[in-house]
Amino acid sequence: MASAAWQRKAGKSKSGGLNAKGRRSYNRATGGNLKAPTKSKTSKRRKSFCSRMKGMKKKLTSKKQLMILTAELTKL
Repeated sequence: MASAAWQRKAGKSKSGGLNAKGRRSYNRATGGNLKAPTKSKTSKRRKSFCSRMKGMKKKLTSKKQLMILTAELTKL
């Protein structure tokens, strides 16, 4: 049996993430409720996401994060 569309190329977007077929497949398989990305600047979902993320730092600055990052880079 073939795997779900969200796990195959057919369900993935060229720019990254899932396309409509992939989101439908994922929602059916897991009971999830994935939605398409918002295009509107006034969307409630977008505002909520931005308000949650506004406190995040732009760069990894803690020692622990720096150690993890360097460990991953040395594996390459």
